[in-house]
Amino acid sequence: MNIQIKRKSIPLLNWKNLFLFLIVLLLLPEHLISIPGISVDASWQIAVNMAVKNGFIFGKNFIFTYGPLGFLETHLGTEIPYGNLWIFLFEISIIGIILFIINKVLNEYNSLLVYGIIFFAIYNLNYVGATFRIAVIILFFLLQNMNKTNFYSLALVGLLVVIQFFIKPSAALYFFIIFLLAILYIFIFKRVKSVLIYPFGIVLLIYLLSKLLNVDLPGYITSTFYLIKTYSDTVNGIFFNKYEIVLFLFSALFFVFTTLFL
Repeated sequence: MNIQIKRKSIPLLNWKNLFLFLIVLLLLPEHLISIPGISVDASWQIAVNMAVKNGFIFGKNFIFTYGPLGFLETHLGTEIPYGNLWIFLFEISIIGIILFIINKVLNEYNSLLVYGIIFFAIYNLNYVGATFRIAVIILFFLLQNMNKTNFYSLALVGLLVVIQFFIKPSAALYFFIIFLLAILYIFIFKRVKSVLIYPFGIVLLIYLLSKLLNVDLPGYITSTFYLIKTYSDTVNGIFFNKYEIVLFLFSALFFVFTTLFL
């Protein structure tokens, strides 16, 4: 007696795969590797790279709104050893994480409305830099962990906070505060004590990388607070004084708890 088992073939090209391919095209930067121009922006971008090449200590010999990994945001790898390769690997990693998030969302909510929302979001995400993309990834995984704790995604968030700290420290300060709020929620309401190791891990990793990247941490952090007060671009137009940081904390708490309970 012969028993034949028919295998159900899964088409490689379906609507979901085509949609993800379209998303990849949207996420690809217009210029993966930038060429130095003659504008004011190009001058400070080259200056940051030359500071890294010449071994300047950020926060002491060189003070600016961007850190030694600022070239990952500007896509300008000039003067950086293997700079273009690092930019390529960083961009591919960020795009891969975003695709993972989109695929996860589509697996849970597979509807035409969700496809439209994702397309609209990614279309606008195409016009922003690495800092905003990192912010989207961090918020997604933190909100997910408030529902169900995943130690690997929390480790990824911590790593992105560290990388952002050496790209643009002013934005990383906000990310770290949001991360701490999420960790406190998981610790208090989910009763997961092991999550407390992550903030200490971030601080330790920042300290170790500061030695490798020639960063004077006290000067790097204090100069960032000073520049935030005098140059609004450091936080995209939001000043960072003692009154507004309190407002930011209350707003972050309201956002987190409203999202969780609704």
